Amino acid sequence: MLATLLPVTIAGVGVREVAAIILLQHYGVEPDTAIAFSMFFFAITVFGIGLLGGLTEAWRFTCK
Repeated sequence: MLATLLPVTIAGVGVREVAAIILLQHYGVEPDTAIAFSMFFFAITVFGIGLLGGLTEAWRFTCK
């Protein structure tokens, strides 16, 4: 996650994947698996939390 703080790409796409490949290769993880893990982590942290916030706001809007 720290690698995505670098202001070189939009939403850290690319930087996150390269960082995952570099860090996970020391544990014997293949590059394609590291990229898949990175995309899954991105989906959970960004889209998952965003969806939760959206549902919360929709509930607040409808129950008002």
